[in-house]
Amino acid sequence: MLPYLIAYKLHDKPPQNYDNILNIIRTFPNTELSESAYAITTDLIVADIFEKFVDLIDDDDQLVIIHLSDLWGGQVEDKTHFWLEHHLKTSLGGETSLSIEL
Repeated sequence: MLPYLIAYKLHDKPPQNYDNILNIIRTFPNTELSESAYAITTDLIVADIFEKFVDLIDDDDQLVIIHLSDLWGGQVEDKTHFWLEHHLKTSLGGETSLSIEL
């Protein structure tokens, strides 16, 4: 399975629209990176992942899906750190990644 970043911004939408986006994201193994950015893993290609969201977004909305590399760094919650370590092999600089409990 390949790791991807899904990030979105919905303009002037009711909370239900956000819930529908999250419900699709939660069908994949995932971890929350921020309020509207998630890392997922799947065997699907980007076009097939996007197709799952296309009926939920309008022309003024933003949704991006990016294949993630194995390099990462940052300050994250322990559960996110574990997910990243499991799905992305190393941190930047090849050092063991550090997380700070939030």
